[in-house]
Amino acid sequence: MKVSFFLAASAVWLTLAVAPATGAETSSAQAICESLGVRGAEPNARAKACTEILAAGRLDPKQEAAARINRGWAYGQAQRWAEARADYDRAIALDPRSTIPYNERALLNLRLGKLDAALRDYQQALKRAPNAPYSLYGRGLTYLRKGQAEPGRADLAMARRLAPDIDDVFKSIGVTP
Repeated sequence: MKVSFFLAASAVWLTLAVAPATGAETSSAQAICESLGVRGAEPNARAKACTEILAAGRLDPKQEAAARINRGWAYGQAQRWAEARADYDRAIALDPRSTIPYNERALLNLRLGKLDAALRDYQQALKRAPNAPYSLYGRGLTYLRKGQAEPGRADLAMARRLAPDIDDVFKSIGVTP
């Protein structure tokens, strides 16, 4: 069975091959966990569903990282900041080459006003993918909020050239310049 995890913030699909569910409850948990995004299930229900998938123990490290990213996103929507951060930290440990957990943790830090931490995470993401529009846009916002207008505007402009709808992506999650 394939489980697709959608990260609304970064507009990235992670499709994972997971062993077939053994019962209706697991299938239901998979459906709820993959409902991340603006039109998804209630955040605490999604977090619980992702927890059930993680507890089943059938995920390889990259799949576990993706499930933790999704649960972290749900925790963030529910303003359960410490739990979101813990999931992003673990996802980074499980899949250190991925940009996604760095981007999501950076967004969390940006929302919490932890600008230096956000900047570090966006820079880590950009080391892995130098022209990633989401990372450039997030770093640009961070620079602007730190009062560093020139690099902020440059990052936003580059992100917009690479992904013309990037403003809408961030606006859909409540983050604007």
